[in-house]
Amino acid sequence: MSFESIGPGIWRHTQMNSMVGVHFKQVATLIEVKQGSGELLLHSPTEFSSELKQEIAEKGELKWLFAPNTFHHMFVQQWVKEYPGATLVGVPKLEEKREDLSFDLIIDKDSVSPWADLDVTVLECKRLLSECYLFHHPSQTLVAVDLMLNIRPEDRWGKWFSKTFGSWGPRSSILYRSLTPNSNMKDVKEKLLNYPIKQISICHGDLIQEGWKDLLENTVPPFKTSQSRNLLTTASAVIYAMTGSLVSKVRGLVKLVNYKK
Repeated sequence: MSFESIGPGIWRHTQMNSMVGVHFKQVATLIEVKQGSGELLLHSPTEFSSELKQEIAEKGELKWLFAPNTFHHMFVQQWVKEYPGATLVGVPKLEEKREDLSFDLIIDKDSVSPWADLDVTVLECKRLLSECYLFHHPSQTLVAVDLMLNIRPEDRWGKWFSKTFGSWGPRSSILYRSLTPNSNMKDVKEKLLNYPIKQISICHGDLIQEGWKDLLENTVPPFKTSQSRNLLTTASAVIYAMTGSLVSKVRGLVKLVNYKK
């Protein structure tokens, strides 16, 4: 699928991915950082292809590559190789996780946005998590990462897994309910809710244009059993990974380990 326009100076590209047998959409967002400048930022890069490179060239010059949290970095190296002159941007803790990448800029909770048409808001947790949300003023789009999910698999296993463990969307992420108590989530939510948001572009699922305010307000509701459910989720994932072929076992476990660490 090619880049789809969702407003002035902003496009989404969707690829299908899978983890422990659950198929879901993985989205990269291409943004013009200053209206009319042709200067582009690629947020949460998906797998590189020459077709995507050609499309980007038709829209402007890719000058920024952004790995927006400590999970969304799998394909960054591919893009760095193709765009060695682009500025590589990350978030706190990602440098420790990806020592093979040389980040030019780290955006943290005290950072001022280097982009004219984008505001930055960073969630930082004492555990190994941080992620950055972008608000694109011309399109009034909030570009989020894993704070919210809109995963709706069509197969039986994917439906069961998603509905059982709280990723069937649109909804707030169950992962963040367990990770965010020791974080600046309260300040993040207050700031995001004050933006004149028309739509939310998330990294996993379709564009959210309705009900986004309720999702933001209920991002971290009381959830006393979150740790138990996360352990159960992990156990189920391991069991699933071990029931297929040898290739499925290896792939499932590798993806699980890379995702959790």
